[in-house]
Amino acid sequence: MHSSFQLLVVSQSCDDTDEFVQTLLDAGYDLFFRIVCNADDFVRALKDQSWDLLLAYPATDKFGAADVLKQLKARNLAIPLVVISNEMEAEDMCQLMADGARDYVARQDMVRLIPVVEREMTTFDDRRKSRYTEYNLRQSETYFRTLIENTSDGIGILATDGTIRYESPSVEKMLGYTPEELIGKNVFDYIHPDDIRRVVISFVKGLKSLNSRTRKIHYRIRHKNGSWRTLETRGRYLEKDGEIDGIVVNYWDITDKAEADKDRKTALAQLRASEERYRSLFEGSRDAVFMSQLNGMFIDINPAGIEMLGYTSREELLATDIVGEIYLNSSDQKLMESELHDKGHLKDFELQLQHRQGFVLTVLVTAIADLNERNDLVGYHGIMRDITERKKLREQLARAQKLEAIGTLAGGIAHDFNNILAIILAFTELTRDEIEEGSEPDLYLNHIVNAIKRAKELIRQILTFSHQMDRTREPVQIHIVVEETLKMLRASIPSLIEVKQHIDKNCSGVLADPTQIHQVVMNLATNAYQAMREEGGVLEVNLDMVDNDTYLIEPPEILPKGKYLRITVRDTGHGMDAETKARIFDPFFTTKQLGEGSGMGLSVVHGIVKAHNGVITVNSHASVGSTFNVYLPQHEGAINADDASPVEVPLGKERVLLIDDNRELARVEGRVLERLGYQVTIDDSSVSALDRFNEDPAAWDLVITDQAMPKMTGVNLAREMMKIRPDIPVILLTGYSDIVTAEKAKSMGIREFVMKPVLSQELGITIRRVLDGISSSSNTEREMLID
Repeated sequence: MHSSFQLLVVSQSCDDTDEFVQTLLDAGYDLFFRIVCNADDFVRALKDQSWDLLLAYPATDKFGAADVLKQLKARNLAIPLVVISNEMEAEDMCQLMADGARDYVARQDMVRLIPVVEREMTTFDDRRKSRYTEYNLRQSETYFRTLIENTSDGIGILATDGTIRYESPSVEKMLGYTPEELIGKNVFDYIHPDDIRRVVISFVKGLKSLNSRTRKIHYRIRHKNGSWRTLETRGRYLEKDGEIDGIVVNYWDITDKAEADKDRKTALAQLRASEERYRSLFEGSRDAVFMSQLNGMFIDINPAGIEMLGYTSREELLATDIVGEIYLNSSDQKLMESELHDKGHLKDFELQLQHRQGFVLTVLVTAIADLNERNDLVGYHGIMRDITERKKLREQLARAQKLEAIGTLAGGIAHDFNNILAIILAFTELTRDEIEEGSEPDLYLNHIVNAIKRAKELIRQILTFSHQMDRTREPVQIHIVVEETLKMLRASIPSLIEVKQHIDKNCSGVLADPTQIHQVVMNLATNAYQAMREEGGVLEVNLDMVDNDTYLIEPPEILPKGKYLRITVRDTGHGMDAETKARIFDPFFTTKQLGEGSGMGLSVVHGIVKAHNGVITVNSHASVGSTFNVYLPQHEGAINADDASPVEVPLGKERVLLIDDNRELARVEGRVLERLGYQVTIDDSSVSALDRFNEDPAAWDLVITDQAMPKMTGVNLAREMMKIRPDIPVILLTGYSDIVTAEKAKSMGIREFVMKPVLSQELGITIRRVLDGISSSSNTEREMLID
């Protein structure tokens, strides 16, 4: 019994479970089923799912069994159909059976449904397996025929007397003959007279021994143009009834390789013969010229090589084991030997060598293999060029390019990251609606919302960095930023680290970007607690005001005269020595293990402080701890206090079409809008959304669409919708776009341009402003969008 299958039912009603489906469920079948009641739903179901069985009534108001059979025939689908009849003329039922229906079951004869379904499922499985087997056989035959017909290797089949039974098309390119010219001829008629005896002996020997199935041999064969080509062949004998019936031969033209080997040996002999002639070049070269054995000993080296490696004489260097004492990595010698053995030469092979005084040299080696009479590798000779300084310059360039790449990467990840933040924010706000305001979980969720806002600001900061644009600064109360950062950080600091803070809440403000100040405090505090994570200690963060008029705080060459806010981050960790302290603000410098950090944190902190016309200093000693002081110029102007009073979110009941290709984000955004009272229809495809809109343009009061979608962007979708209905209000959402800005969107007729993630309060206000026809005022965030 087929206990589980996929069932599609074409019924008169889609609201209730069909009685025939219920019969199958009561009989113990585990069904995946769908009930459709019109042609569009039926076609969509065929696209969405593979179905094992169809049940259909003879006719509904618009769609019935006859229509189902037409759709199956048009799509060449062999899904069995069982017709469910009420009272139907025999002639009509016969016509359905003639058109392809498998059977019918009368409503009053419901008990017959089970054996009919079981029979059809079994028959359907048999037909499907049979078609699958036939298809695989055809595919296998086609695959192997294509492989043989298109291979560049020669493939032939010989009879036991040498008669050619088959030749692949590649023989014409290799030997000039078409396969038809060779089939039926004897292969021995084409082999060179000096090689034929050896080939015959090998051929006959193979025929006498079934234990020697595969044989390899080289010989010359006549090309159609009269020349001789050298082939390498491998033969495998065919058996029939326990006896050899023929041989399959694979062959390759190795004429050019044989000639190249001969030329290389001649060139090496000429090189050895002319050694004395080039001795003056050897001695006078500015690059290191050497000859070496495979055991790591130099045979000879010129004065430039002796000086490069820091030795005083040729004799001293020749007595040195190069692998053990000069190679930084002994495995490099094995790689060189392997490449020399395979290719016979090296070109610009990069090595790291150790100078006699201990520092590392980077050299490029170009060398030629030295072979004995048996073509065995016995040594090599060549040139070494010192590229140590060039390598340093190249690494500096790579660092600069890496910084540039970070900027390029920023725009690429911004859209996806903001979509993720939007999902987190929406679910967080929905969850807050379900719990008591002011409760402990509500406070936790409030921290999440604040962290999302910070993350959103960080993304905007990264985008600004990637386009080398200045950030807008504003008067900021630093103590609020510092306290908020410490609250977020406490959850991740181990309990063996004590956190102390002394924050002067009466500090004046600074002109700054609050997100960047948050980043400074977070980086310094994180580095501090990581320095104490093994043995514990005290992390202290202070904020106060200082006046450097008398230079008692810092020397004038470090901190100019003036009034500053000072952020101090102090730890009792392992500290730093003088050499490390001198490099901590260098990009990519880090004392952490691979995978623990990129070395960008403190360099970013230094850049942010400098951009704010501030100064950062460090005082540290090994085993004592470190103290970082950040000085930011005080701002005496007024500071806009944050309006913390809650704002009532406006509600509505209009019909909204919401389009976003991110299905999870679309669902949660739709849920948020429904809680605001709107009637929401969601579509995850801009193409299908346009079709839906075109069917009834007047059905919608507002369209909200994402910008970055496949096949049709949000801007293009809005343009097409406004061609159909010019007055339709459109709000464009985006995680990031370097194509469209707020100004461009407004010029096209789009009412609002909003960056994700967006708070439900902000979204609700924006929707009402659009629907109520209120002009949007200047919005700093939208004005900050990147072109």
